[in-house]
Amino acid sequence: MSRRYAREDTFRIIFESLINKMEKDDYLADYFESVEKPAAEDGAFLNGTDDADKEYVERAVEGILTKQEELDGIISDNLRGWEVSRISKVSIAVLRLALFEIIYMEDVPMKVAINEAVELAKRYDGKECASFVNGALASAVKKLNIED
Repeated sequence: MSRRYAREDTFRIIFESLINKMEKDDYLADYFESVEKPAAEDGAFLNGTDDADKEYVERAVEGILTKQEELDGIISDNLRGWEVSRISKVSIAVLRLALFEIIYMEDVPMKVAINEAVELAKRYDGKECASFVNGALASAVKKLNIED
């Protein structure tokens, strides 16, 4: 699997966390059980994982779920005319993932995190969502004074 697929699977887990309330470890256990199945069996996840993918998914999911309030605060601070409770679950999941990568994952360049977030938003929620995500991330990066 590539980092892109691992990122997309991470997005799906974070999105699921917005719908189904479980313990953090349960999301990961379900994920790793799912990726062991052949893709045609249920199509839930994109591919099997290798050790680097597992490490990325574990680190990102655990970090995002642990730092959820902090990430949502950053999201909230960078919404113009919106409240976090009013934006789509896709946008929230994408924004949490991108912000976590930008702030806490030094091995992910900021521009890559933003570009991948925009692509995920576009794929799962359309062009308007992608523009919204891009604007919110640009604002957050500027306010947090983060440079690539």
